[in-house]
Amino acid sequence: MATIPKGPAEPFNPPREAKRDYLEAATQTYKKGAVLVMNASGFVAEGGADPDNIVGIAVRDGQNGAAAGDKTAEVYLALPHVLFIMNIGGAVALLQNQLGIKFGLIKEGDNWHVDTAEAVAVAVIIVDILDPIADVNGRVVVKFLDSRTLWE
Repeated sequence: MATIPKGPAEPFNPPREAKRDYLEAATQTYKKGAVLVMNASGFVAEGGADPDNIVGIAVRDGQNGAAAGDKTAEVYLALPHVLFIMNIGGAVALLQNQLGIKFGLIKEGDNWHVDTAEAVAVAVIIVDILDPIADVNGRVVVKFLDSRTLWE
């Protein structure tokens, strides 16, 4: 059993049409791989706990504009056919029975991960396992649930 270093979320199969620029909310300092949402004013911002209206995953760090719309966010869209690689969060081991299960998301440090302790406010489903079973913080392939994305 190994412990896998945690990293930013990234696309697994990014088609060209799944990458877009959106106007960014003010003072956004998120990191590459952050879960981005559409806020009530129509600007892209980093998600909070149990994010809803998910747009996708940040391609690059937030631009920290002084006012909303000063900067743009480059985003891999959480479209139904786009998959992402994420680590399992919370120092949890990969288990075979996590495959096909819906879980929430958690931000640890600067990175977003699958929260296997969250079974109510679910946002992703694990569709593949990339690291050996029992590895801690292992990488999985996830699909965002349509009900949690802007694209529902």
